[in-house]
Amino acid sequence: MLKNKSNYISIWVIFIFFIIWQLLGTYGIVSTVLISSPEFVFNRLMEMLGDWSLVENLQFSISNLTIWLIISILSGIILWLVFHFSNFLYSFFKPMVFSLNSLPLISLLPLILLWFGFEDFAKILTIVVFCTPTIIINMYNWLKSVNKDLLLVSKAFRLNRIKHIWSILFFWALPYIFTWIKISIWKAIIWLVLSEMFWYWKWIWYLLFLYSSASDTTWLLLITFILLLINYVFIFLLNAIKLNILKKYDYNV
Repeated sequence: MLKNKSNYISIWVIFIFFIIWQLLGTYGIVSTVLISSPEFVFNRLMEMLGDWSLVENLQFSISNLTIWLIISILSGIILWLVFHFSNFLYSFFKPMVFSLNSLPLISLLPLILLWFGFEDFAKILTIVVFCTPTIIINMYNWLKSVNKDLLLVSKAFRLNRIKHIWSILFFWALPYIFTWIKISIWKAIIWLVLSEMFWYWKWIWYLLFLYSSASDTTWLLLITFILLLINYVFIFLLNAIKLNILKKYDYNV
C-alpha cells in the first residue's frame, strides 16, 4: 500500500514539474532559449522519430551498453568470488582495484584509446574498467559480514564449492549485488557517452555534439531525457529480474 502511494506521489510530482516548466515558457517568465519547454521537446522528438535519426543512433549505443554492462557485471562477480576464496590474489590485486575505483577515470580514457585503438574492444574495456571495481570492492567488503551460522552450516554439511557459492554466498549477497549493479548502470551510461566522444560521427555522443555545437537547448534536453529513460528502462528490467530471482530464493519480496 505504502509503495503504491509513493509511486502515485512520484507520478504527480513529475506531472506538476512538466506543467510548471511549460507555463514558465508559455508565459515568457523564463526564456525558452534557456529552458525550452515540454512542447518543444516533444515536437523535436517526433522529428527525430520521423527521420529515424534517433533510432539509428540509439540502436548502436543501447546494444553496446547492454553487452558492456553484462561483461562488467559478470567480470565483477567472478573476480569478487576469486578474491573471496583467495586472500593472496585479493592482496595482490587490491591496490590496482582500489586505485581504479578512486582515480579520476576521465584521465584514463584517452590512454585506453591510445593503447587499444578505436575499435569496439577499447570501448568495452572502458566500461568494464570503470564499472567493475565498484562491484568488486563493495561485494567483497559486504561478504565479510556474511552470517557466520550459514558458513558453519556449509561446513557441517560439507557442501562443495559450487553449492557453497550458490546456496550461501549468493543467498546472502543477492540484494546487494543488485544494488551495486543499479549504481553501475548509470556509471556505464556516463562512460558510454564519454567513450563515444571519440566516435562522434555516430551514436548518442554524435547527437550531443551536434546539438551542443548549435547551442540548441531543446535538442540537448531531449537527449538528456532519452539518457534518463534508458537508465529507467535498465533499472526496470533489473528490478524484474531481481524479483524473479529473489522469489526463487524465498526472500520476503
